[in-house]
Amino acid sequence: MQTDTKDIVPLQLLWDGVLRNEEEALRRLHHALYAQLLHYAAMLLQDENLAEDVVQEVFIKAWAVRQKTGKLVHVKAWFYTLLRRRVLNQLRNNKQGLRRIGLLAAQGPDIEFSAEDIIMRREQEADRRQQVRDLLNQLPVRQKEVIFLKYFKNLEYKDIANIMGINYQSVVNLAYKAISFLKAAWKNIGIQ
Repeated sequence: MQTDTKDIVPLQLLWDGVLRNEEEALRRLHHALYAQLLHYAAMLLQDENLAEDVVQEVFIKAWAVRQKTGKLVHVKAWFYTLLRRRVLNQLRNNKQGLRRIGLLAAQGPDIEFSAEDIIMRREQEADRRQQVRDLLNQLPVRQKEVIFLKYFKNLEYKDIANIMGINYQSVVNLAYKAISFLKAAWKNIGIQ
């Protein structure tokens, strides 16, 4: 199956199209970012339906403020920032406050050779995922958010700083503390 190269457009070019009032550019930007933003919103809100609504509101807001926003260098980070603000407003409006953020480990396909191997490996992997999930959920909320954005969404520290509204060094410090805790905890339970 061959990929159509016209569908692979950098986010900056799509945003430039949005600035030129091209609805097709917004549709393609929505297609490129929707799943990632939905996952982040669902993690923060712990409500899939509400997360879908908030993500749609983000794209509506982006269209509404496009001219005021102007040219963007880090389009993905800007959308994450917009989404995070929207989520925090939603939580404040509902007087819920920030809840614990849950991180789910991604599952990959397994290739197995026997039924016994499949059962044993799945049990081991489930135990390991649960241990990792438990450790991640022991982190303070801000450390957990930095880890999620850095390692689950592959964002740079400078983009995370913009998204979270804190300085770069604070992001680095939060990541360092989280990783130090996780390394020590993993060593104690035997995760390599």
